[in-house]
Amino acid sequence: MKKSEVAKLVTVTQTLWPNWRAPDNETGFALAVETWGVILEDVPEVLALAALHSLATSGREFAPPVGLIRLEALQLVSRADGTAAPDVDVAWGEVQRAASHRGYMAGEPGWTHQAISNAVFALGWRDICQSTNPEALRAHFFRIYGTAATRAERERNMPPSVIAIAQAQIGHRMPELDS
Repeated sequence: MKKSEVAKLVTVTQTLWPNWRAPDNETGFALAVETWGVILEDVPEVLALAALHSLATSGREFAPPVGLIRLEALQLVSRADGTAAPDVDVAWGEVQRAASHRGYMAGEPGWTHQAISNAVFALGWRDICQSTNPEALRAHFFRIYGTAATRAERERNMPPSVIAIAQAQIGHRMPELDS
């Protein structure tokens, strides 16, 4: 996103939430635009504006932090294209149907979302299929799936430049850690 587009987002945020004030000096505003630009670098302006409008219509009293704007923008896309993690009850239904129709001996099926796959892996497909305590299994799945879905969302939400910085550090040890 261009700096002029980010500056517009900062201004729109101030318009939608009048109690929030963007930095009023040139240096502070430039720093805000630069910082927001890193977080929103791969989010098209129109999508970021849609996210702001979505957040504004939710009745938020206070302006959202830039990370929440990014998250809302990416969630708008994932809801539109069907790639969002399904609700936990939908995911549990998928697992239950597969366990009852397929069973352990046929092998673990492919799942409609990685978060379901991760939760099933954590519980164990065999244990799911052979469980004699469905209430406890359901409770464990709900807890584990929530974590798996949150992790998938967090990974998808990471800005590309942050990922690049982390990847550049692989193999580089920090001197203070070597002591």
